[in-house]
Amino acid sequence: MCRPPYIHDPEVTIREYRPPDRKDIPAVTSKYIRPPIPPHLLARVVAIANGKGGVGKTTTSVNLAARLALYGKRVLLVDLDPQGNTQIDLGYENTDQGIGMVRAVMADIPLTLIKGVRPNLDVVPGGPELTKLADHLRSLRAGHDGIGPDPSPLVFARALATVTEGYDLVIIDCPPANTDVLIDAALATARYLLIPTHADKASREGLVEMSKRFVRMRLINPHMLLLGVLLYGTSSRATTIRDIARVWIEAVLGGQAPVFSAMIRHAGGASFETREVGKVVHEIPGYTDVAEEFRELSVEALRRLAELEKAGAAR
Repeated sequence: MCRPPYIHDPEVTIREYRPPDRKDIPAVTSKYIRPPIPPHLLARVVAIANGKGGVGKTTTSVNLAARLALYGKRVLLVDLDPQGNTQIDLGYENTDQGIGMVRAVMADIPLTLIKGVRPNLDVVPGGPELTKLADHLRSLRAGHDGIGPDPSPLVFARALATVTEGYDLVIIDCPPANTDVLIDAALATARYLLIPTHADKASREGLVEMSKRFVRMRLINPHMLLLGVLLYGTSSRATTIRDIARVWIEAVLGGQAPVFSAMIRHAGGASFETREVGKVVHEIPGYTDVAEEFRELSVEALRRLAELEKAGAAR
């Protein structure tokens, strides 16, 4: 039995050609096989996603990216959300609004990068134009013959791979569940998945849906691993709640997903103020506790990445 396709497989495109002035003759059909993506170009791509909204995906993405950049890591942050909130959180000007990603996928035009948003931090901007990318991916999905996994999410992986060279880490800020094709595109591309979640019972549904999506997308991208689950918006005093949350997270994910020791307490005030001025938490006085939690997360995430890479190299 052939193994399922994944992000490093060649893609086959059927092309038809006929001289524009000779509609009386049959079109010539040919196959174009795209070369595989070099594996190292997507080896350190982390998707931050959840099947539920309001669990801190964007706040986690921008603060983790900015903190790692502060440590001297070369980071590329990809805003795959039509809301495009990374521009507000980081305070950069975005005239692209996501059209660059649409053109990169649909017309093989190089991705638009906004360089130097912070030292060592560049951004692929998102925004409302990404709804066109979602529509395009849905049309590709509709044209799938139903044999094997749907390959439509792979087109985003190819576009992103053209700009990842030279970065130590690529972080994808994923959209809410109502743009599921974009989440699938991110998971078809990512080497690792980080899931932020609240510690309340209502968040269980989102985590269950995310775990099902993770399993399904591994048919296309079997190299994707779970980096871990981040408890977000949790009271620093609610030790019992956090312990209970850890138990049900591990139950939902079959014990295969580590829960980060680092946790982000309820950061509503910090998120509001930082977004108002376009800064991340470690850039504003008065939020040292939250800034320290993101520092702990960044250190733990790097350690976890190194452990998974070492384990992979040993296999």
